[in-house]
Amino acid sequence: MGNLSILRGALASAQVSTYTTGTITLPSARTSFVAPTSFDSIASVTLASNADTMGFTSIPGTYKHLQIRGIFNSTAVASGTPRFTLNGDGASGNYSIQAIRNSTIDNENGINQAYMSLAVQRPGFFNSFILDIFDYADTNKFKTFQVRQGVNDYTNSEHYSVFGTGHWRSLSAITSFTLTDQSVSDLTSLSTIALYGIKA
Repeated sequence: MGNLSILRGALASAQVSTYTTGTITLPSARTSFVAPTSFDSIASVTLASNADTMGFTSIPGTYKHLQIRGIFNSTAVASGTPRFTLNGDGASGNYSIQAIRNSTIDNENGINQAYMSLAVQRPGFFNSFILDIFDYADTNKFKTFQVRQGVNDYTNSEHYSVFGTGHWRSLSAITSFTLTDQSVSDLTSLSTIALYGIKA
């Protein structure tokens, strides 16, 4: 068993199963390899009450890529900028993103930031996203991402679909992920994120 810590404003821990391979005897062969799944659920967290951050630490380095899926809401009274950091790195200049929101005209640009933006958040409505992190454990390259995000603000008739790509300028293996909204706002209860590992 391995340990993966989960952040709910404070630290907690969850047990993560490790998978093994084995053999099975078949009539037509002496042994047969049992292939592991290529897409594993690692951990998930749901906020029971409002919190300024949520995320994961001690992410195992045994996969090729990571995917994080989530829904979140915020206590913000106006549109905010949901964001995440990796390995606790909040240094200015280490993150960049280019995103297209609704059309090729409505662009979101974030260059040399201290965090990675998820582009859009509408107050009072749950936002959804899927974040892919490629080669997260490779210590020979900067880390690249793609994000898909959507929100339906039917009260104000504002509907957003976002696709973005970005990078974190670090050679370090990614071991933690922290999601937050704005510095003056909290993520609300029932916000949920799930972490998956993708094998090569």
